[in-house]
Amino acid sequence: MRWHAPWPRRLAIPVSPSLAKAPRIFEGEKCFEELADVMTEPIWVVHPDGKLLYGNRRWHSLTGISEGEDFADGFITLVHPEDQQRWIGAWQQALRTRNSYGIERRVRCALDPKYVRQLERAQPVRNSDGDVVAWVLIATTYDENLQLIEGLRRAAVRKDEALMAVAHELRGPLAPIASAVELLKHRGSDPRCVADVRALITRQVAQLMRLVEDLLDLGRLEHRQLSVRKDCVDLRCVLAAAVEAAQPIITAHRHRLTTTARTDTAVVHGDEGRLTQVVVNLLINAAKFTPKGGRIWLSLEKEDSSLFVRVRDTGIGISGDMLPHIFDAYVRAVRGASRRGSGLGLGLALAQQLVRLHDGVLTAHSEGAGKGTEFVLQLPAASQH
Repeated sequence: MRWHAPWPRRLAIPVSPSLAKAPRIFEGEKCFEELADVMTEPIWVVHPDGKLLYGNRRWHSLTGISEGEDFADGFITLVHPEDQQRWIGAWQQALRTRNSYGIERRVRCALDPKYVRQLERAQPVRNSDGDVVAWVLIATTYDENLQLIEGLRRAAVRKDEALMAVAHELRGPLAPIASAVELLKHRGSDPRCVADVRALITRQVAQLMRLVEDLLDLGRLEHRQLSVRKDCVDLRCVLAAAVEAAQPIITAHRHRLTTTARTDTAVVHGDEGRLTQVVVNLLINAAKFTPKGGRIWLSLEKEDSSLFVRVRDTGIGISGDMLPHIFDAYVRAVRGASRRGSGLGLGLALAQQLVRLHDGVLTAHSEGAGKGTEFVLQLPAASQH
């Protein structure tokens, strides 16, 4: 479908033949355009091939990008340099998965060097066959004062929830340890009992150590004290180590794990231990939020100059209102429903921060509650020269 411009400013803009023949997306597109033009937020429509189909008045005044031009190539020059890789990764991932997304990024006006913080949301438009024929996007600028107040309010709530969660998580391992000590008092002469108790205490202490390390890591990240030592690392070795570490919880939940690697070269510059920690967190997260007997897929592939690690499950999914906050620290509300998740809600927050230290992008995608989840880790491949 060709977007018809009811105002003179776009009459001379050429539209490529491919766009002119595009299928009809909206009934009454003139009404849509007139409504969009009175909005104070930029609204734009993009063809699946990346070409801009339509932009409202606000879009054109901010970006200077015209219909028929490549949306991503033009817009990325306006995105803050620190946000560019994350933004283009989210947009490309949306094109591949055909899922909606929301991303916060800083952007400037084409004629103004000052950056503003915006929340960009994209929604696919599908035809009767379910094919995506266009993307409708809107960007909302944050009011910095309201954002600060709301951020402080959320931080206070999360702090209270975190203290309760820490108490709960510490009590979990301590209770069996206390019971084990009592058992030793009465049956300490039984070698088999002692062996079982030793194994139990070892498992619970390991859980306590992971909890403490997560808390320490988060503190180091927040104070910019956590660094990664980058070497040439084969991601296939990372995935193998992660599977070995996560296998006990996957087995305990009777899940079926399928792993695939579609590349012979999977070298990145990174910290092998920290990258393994990221993938372990994703696998454990998938195992915890997938009903017993579910399926988990772990895959590795290379596209252009990037390597992609995908962890997909048949779990309870992530609701639309939860998806933008899934990487926030101490967020324990469940993917999908009102049920509370286990743990402190630190795993995904740590994983995302560690990925950023590797110049990578970590995104989450879900069709909604009950429809499973996919986490995608994108890392720049190491140069072969």
